[in-house]
Amino acid sequence: RVHGEISLSFVMAAAMDRTTGGLSFPTESEVPPLCLTEPCCMGIDEAGRGPALGPMVYGTCYCPVSQKTAVKAIGFDDSKVLSEEARDAFFDQIKDSVSSTGVSIGWIVRALSPEEISGKMLRVPKYNLNDISHDAAIELIQRVIAKGVNITEVFVDTVGDPKKYEEKLSKLFPGVAVAVRKKADSLYPVVSAASICAKVTRDFIVTNWVFRESHLNGREHKFGSGYPSDPATKSWLANNVDHVFGFPSFVRFSWAPARKLLEEHAAPVLYPYADDDDDGADAAEPDAADL
Repeated sequence: RVHGEISLSFVMAAAMDRTTGGLSFPTESEVPPLCLTEPCCMGIDEAGRGPALGPMVYGTCYCPVSQKTAVKAIGFDDSKVLSEEARDAFFDQIKDSVSSTGVSIGWIVRALSPEEISGKMLRVPKYNLNDISHDAAIELIQRVIAKGVNITEVFVDTVGDPKKYEEKLSKLFPGVAVAVRKKADSLYPVVSAASICAKVTRDFIVTNWVFRESHLNGREHKFGSGYPSDPATKSWLANNVDHVFGFPSFVRFSWAPARKLLEEHAAPVLYPYADDDDDGADAAEPDAADL
């Protein structure tokens, strides 16, 4: 699919994500003038948290508080209950909101590559998916505020305990009314709009994925939904394990099903290292057999 004015920027950003070691990128709108002069609210949601394939994308939409009723009237809904055609049509409205709907909506998406997600989850000390998600949302709030938008209300679809998450955001952004809720994408239209931005972006990236492993390009890849329970995804993963190099960069190798396949079909890796409390003097040196 091609989404009008931003299609080229998505293609360039997607290409960048494949060729620079998992670099993630933001894509965003210009700030609507009214959002620089009036108090604004913003919604945050993600797409692609569960799949073993492709990026997780965080999206935000923001608008003047005075236009919340007008945003609701547009009819945004949770992206998961909308058809692909409906999501695309709504995204076109969001991109051109002032002229198409008369509502001032700004937006930003932040895509986290599979390599970024897995690298963080497997690092020492561990950086779990909830913390990664929280930090992505925090980054979006910071980016919007840095643009000069007077954010007074933030609505977020929860990750983990909503009360603790809400307290965390409230401490970081004093003076901003924060509401973290389950199913926020069904409760708050501005979060529904954010979920649409995130979902359309992820679908675009996955559909137009260019493998860094060039021998995989030009083939038909039937990887299904990307969820580990999907038979098509299971089959694709099982057929794309390299004995030495493991999985292509499209795969979140930190996911349990992917790790299991690596243990079963890839060469074992021995990596001696010193504990944090050790000066390294007694760390075992790898020998030829280890390498």
